[in-house]
Amino acid sequence: MREKIYQIIKSPTEGNSETTLYDYFMMIVITLSLLPLTYKPEAEPYWVMYVEHITVSVFISDYIFRWFVADYEYPDLKFPFLQYAYQPMAIIDLLSILPGILVSITYHNPEFMTLMLLRLARLARVLRSLKILEYSHSFRVMRAVIRNSIRPLKAVLAFAVTYIIISSLIIFHIEPGFKDFFEALYWATVSLTTVGYGDIVPTTTYGRIVTMVSSVIGIAVIALPSGIVTAGYMKALEEEEERNKGLK
Repeated sequence: MREKIYQIIKSPTEGNSETTLYDYFMMIVITLSLLPLTYKPEAEPYWVMYVEHITVSVFISDYIFRWFVADYEYPDLKFPFLQYAYQPMAIIDLLSILPGILVSITYHNPEFMTLMLLRLARLARVLRSLKILEYSHSFRVMRAVIRNSIRPLKAVLAFAVTYIIISSLIIFHIEPGFKDFFEALYWATVSLTTVGYGDIVPTTTYGRIVTMVSSVIGIAVIALPSGIVTAGYMKALEEEEERNKGLK
């Protein structure tokens, strides 16, 4: 029975109809769980709590099922049933459940109701949207691509951070219009990403030269991770297609 549950909630074979139905069902539930967040607390309609109770119950069941088959999902772990709780997606699952329980308690026990607590709970419920990553095949492939390309992506990130700090220091000392270093850091970030909001702009010739250089380098910095991820994505799709052919 445990193996069957694992096959349904986490099938390694693409095209499994039961897994596909379960994934679609969970994505619908996740979407429904976000509907209450479209209302302010004081203007919530009566059906909000019903939706909250139903979706949280589904999330709890899904969490229990995944914990129940943790040894299938993580065969390399020494104590899978204990270590499962520390896995990234398991933490997201737990964080998506706890706010619903907290909101339910505050609704049924007004003595525990505090405005800040309720607001924090509502904000934390936004994390439920991350659960969609667990049930979308495209996101699962993308997660594998990022994991396999982590080293070159780290190198690009290190280069970007280094350049942002250096350009911030340069512009901060040559441009009199920047009040503090944080403004220079903000300017360097939006310039390197070629966004350029225009709310903070250099006025001196040297400052504008630094801005032009930063914008040109920003084009290359933005293009590098895009190329790395695209190449990795195409490779992952080819490998998965070959793997599925082998399974058939």
